[in-house]
Amino acid sequence: MKKTSLSILGGLLMVFGAASAFACPDAPTGPYYLLGATVYGYDQSQPCWYNYTGSTSTTTLSCATQRDGWSFGVGTSNIERTSFTIGSSDPIANANNWTLGFYVDLISPYQTSFDSFQVTAIVVHPNNNGSDYYPLFSWNGSQGDMTCGTVGVGPFSADHGDTVTIEFKGVNYGGGATEKVSVPLISNIS
Repeated sequence: MKKTSLSILGGLLMVFGAASAFACPDAPTGPYYLLGATVYGYDQSQPCWYNYTGSTSTTTLSCATQRDGWSFGVGTSNIERTSFTIGSSDPIANANNWTLGFYVDLISPYQTSFDSFQVTAIVVHPNNNGSDYYPLFSWNGSQGDMTCGTVGVGPFSADHGDTVTIEFKGVNYGGGATEKVSVPLISNIS
């Protein structure tokens, strides 16, 4: 199942671009049908993201589909976030199969673990029913560079009434690292 989800994400990254934002959060899109699966898009365009802490700037990744994204500056806690609440009538194909797809340029010139990048989904349940944290992706410079890398991660779980926060955190310890990420596709897949 995981392999199929990643294949679907790869297909979606090539087919669909970022949505235009008239109001945040962006409304869900779909259904789309790909490789026998039903897919709903919950992408949040770049204006629907915010700098939570640290230094980030908007950029465009030159690889693949010219997607908008961010560059993470010097510091130990550079965070971009977006949040949306799944409405009672919003479509869900499978509450346990939410995924992200994005491109990265992660380059650590000294191949140090002090340069790092993490992606986390935080799902807050309604009526004080707690939260779930999903560490979805982690990279550090000692793992080698990822230039124009395509990343598909998941799954995480979210249902009607839940508030989903996606967090990108870059640590550019000495300032020499390049840490760029595209606006992700946020998908719910049957």
